[in-house]
Amino acid sequence: MGLISYPLYLWHWPLLVFAKFISGDLLTPIDRAFVVAAALVLAALTYRLIERPLARLSLKSAARILGAIMIILGMVGISVFAGLVPSRLQAENVTKILNASYDWKYPPVASTGYNFGVLRYFVEDSNLKTYTLFLGDSNMEQYAPRIDRAISDNPQTTNGAIFVGNQNTCSLLGELLDGANSCPDKMRKVADLIGQPSTRAVTIAGAWGRFRNALDRPEARQRFIEYLRPIVAANKKVFIVLNIPTGPELSPSNMFAGTRLGKIVPKPVSAVHFDFERFEADYAGINRQLSEIALASGATLLDPVSRLCPQRQCPVFDKAGNPLYRDAGHVTQTYAIDAATFIDETLKP
Repeated sequence: MGLISYPLYLWHWPLLVFAKFISGDLLTPIDRAFVVAAALVLAALTYRLIERPLARLSLKSAARILGAIMIILGMVGISVFAGLVPSRLQAENVTKILNASYDWKYPPVASTGYNFGVLRYFVEDSNLKTYTLFLGDSNMEQYAPRIDRAISDNPQTTNGAIFVGNQNTCSLLGELLDGANSCPDKMRKVADLIGQPSTRAVTIAGAWGRFRNALDRPEARQRFIEYLRPIVAANKKVFIVLNIPTGPELSPSNMFAGTRLGKIVPKPVSAVHFDFERFEADYAGINRQLSEIALASGATLLDPVSRLCPQRQCPVFDKAGNPLYRDAGHVTQTYAIDAATFIDETLKP
């Protein structure tokens, strides 16, 4: 192993990376074992066919060979940089699709007073110095650009925002439903933020499909109701935001045809459709349970689908052909700003 250790070091990582590119997904343990075995074979061949023969050459001969290789690689690099070698992904529509995956902004640029102590949260002020606290996971975080726009457009008549999103080693929504008490310090800090006199409303949004099993349990639903009731009793508004459309057809990664080893082309816009009936059936039970929780606790239910899917049709692209979702379950920053106007209701003082 010592003799082939350096070529093994050179081979193993690109093989693992390209195997993931080719598969389009995470590698299974069997895939990884096969790649490592291939790396061992290639490392042994590299040692025997390249490293040992080079070691036998004179210094001058070895320098000539390596110099020629470096010149060839340099010419290839210059050709690629100059655009003489066309990329498989140069098409304009491919770039649009790829860009959608990165169209995300959390926390909003205008947020201030953020804290990285016990609880990770961000604060954005308006002129009113009153706040709506937004609690949840990445499905809450996706609304931050729209919230930022609403506050900046109407600072005199809009609450500021406190964003309490994903936490390391703690699912805040999971704590609410499961009562596991795995991060009590964070939950106490959340309670402190909600209890501040300047906090006038609480908005809870999440990827509710992840909590399907918990919502199926009556004790978990009752725990959620009992968490919300004191907030409502303190004369603070409470909003529960239902799920946005979710599905693999929304993800930019599924908007390509071809193979990763050959030519990749974007699918025609007309060929990508969202299966509304499948989504509606999948979330019917969850929406009914959250509706019951809202009714029993005095919270207000907000349904993004009524805004994002008029006439039960959920657009996947804008008029310019840009995807509206960054993956199977989150809208892009651009789409959130334009379409998630339903969240503005939660910022009214």
